[in-house]
Amino acid sequence: MKSPREVANIVIKAIRNNDFDLMASVFNNANRRIFLPLTEEKIKTLSRLRQNELKKIADVTEVEEIRKPPFYIQWDSVIAKVSQIGNQVHVIVLSKEEDGYYFDDFNSLHIEEYQKLMKLDL
Repeated sequence: MKSPREVANIVIKAIRNNDFDLMASVFNNANRRIFLPLTEEKIKTLSRLRQNELKKIADVTEVEEIRKPPFYIQWDSVIAKVSQIGNQVHVIVLSKEEDGYYFDDFNSLHIEEYQKLMKLDL
């Protein structure tokens, strides 16, 4: 079982290296249903997502910290901070499933909202 930090770092590596197979290895169940098998059309969708997130990741290779999510994200998920650009904190959302945490989505929060969330030692 991988920790949330390990999973988030795999997602960062997959985005940086354009490696959708690596990203798929940490998909949560919902993303598996949506994106697998990785067809040409689904890879195009992931490529667009990658281009958007690559700008936010910049030169980051590891997440900074893990926090509880805001109320509008599933309660047993966690968020991993990737970067901060201006007053926006960019995070990876990791959902808890049977045997660990898996990649759910990308999200951005205002810095004030983010700072109110509890830090986790995961």
